[in-house]
Amino acid sequence: MKRVGRSIAVVLALWVPAGSAWAAEADAFLDQLVADWPADDPMTLRLRLSSEPIVEAMILWDAAGNRVFPPDGAVLHVTEEAMVADIPRLDALRASADGPVWEIVSRNANSYYQCEPLRCLRVNGPALASALGQDPRSHNFGGTNDNQMVFLILALAVLGAAAVVLFRPGGEGTADAADPDAFPFGPVTVNPGLRTVSDADGTRDLTERDLKLITCFRDNPRFVLSKDDLYDAGWGRDYMPNSRALDQHILTLRRKIDPDQKRGEVIETVRGQGYRYNG
Repeated sequence: MKRVGRSIAVVLALWVPAGSAWAAEADAFLDQLVADWPADDPMTLRLRLSSEPIVEAMILWDAAGNRVFPPDGAVLHVTEEAMVADIPRLDALRASADGPVWEIVSRNANSYYQCEPLRCLRVNGPALASALGQDPRSHNFGGTNDNQMVFLILALAVLGAAAVVLFRPGGEGTADAADPDAFPFGPVTVNPGLRTVSDADGTRDLTERDLKLITCFRDNPRFVLSKDDLYDAGWGRDYMPNSRALDQHILTLRRKIDPDQKRGEVIETVRGQGYRYNG
């Protein structure tokens, strides 16, 4: 299992997608969308991000290379946490950027990084495709060229042959093929050991806090959980919440559970009281 994982990592590291036909149009759209955002104070910028479905998170740097948003010491939202933790990857993208550089973030390619030297965005692919008048199910801002596609097909063929050997009944890796602790949560399956949710549309990554909140909801179905209850479950009793951290996290969690919003609210807002799991 570990050997296959390393092989996949090598393949993905070598296969760097080229810009697609949509990339130039998407770059222009995003430049116009966020053009005046860097001038905002952090609170105003957070409000913009919370109400904008296309840009999930943003990191800004000044000309000296210092991070100016989110500011040091600020309480981070869930998407900011993941992005700040990925700064070494973002620094590599910024360093290679003659113009905007795109890279797939999530396994199902619903999220992308779009980086320039002083700015990196985490972009919701289906939402951006819709804004550009494209089919959100066929978005691809990473793109491929013919040589890369040939390489990818050959690489996947090699990995497929390895998988036949390693994952046959009784073979090495069989125990790792599925998460033994998986459980249903509304329309998805939660895989806590893998930190993912999965359904017929694919697999999305979860954070540790996502898992804590999902577990709290699962253990209290149909009960209204107050914000204090959820802060205690997700952040801990010593955490001093701000007014938006939980709301933003629930919004992000809903997108992971139902990216295309095809189903009713699995996590329902109960106005003035909190949230309820309708599993």
